[in-house]
Amino acid sequence: MKKVIIIALSLIAFVISFYLYFQGKNIGCVLNGCNNVLSSPYSKVLGIDNSLLGMFYFFIVGLLVIINKENIFKVISSFAFLYALYLIFVMFFVLKELCYLCLAVDLSAIIIFFTIYDFRKYFQKIFRG
Repeated sequence: MKKVIIIALSLIAFVISFYLYFQGKNIGCVLNGCNNVLSSPYSKVLGIDNSLLGMFYFFIVGLLVIINKENIFKVISSFAFLYALYLIFVMFFVLKELCYLCLAVDLSAIIIFFTIYDFRKYFQKIFRG
């Protein structure tokens, strides 16, 4: 079941990232936040567009889940989780703009992280004593 959730989220987020990379600057957002977020200095890392990084990440995630490379997947997802939190922070508190498509991609990375780590067993150990 975890694999299905991760592959589905990866596919959806890949498609959104693809769309943002090729059409992102041309989309008309209801709140005008998309254009501002996608054209901000935070939209690139070392000259590489965040949408392109997203496409790469979600493709790799899908591939790693299919070929059962869980350890590599966990490391990559940990970095993606932290980066997604950073991008959400930037959207809300630095730019004070909201791009719903960007948020959907970031939330997908966060959900994938929590799905792969399955924190329930850790909470059960803590609360059972």
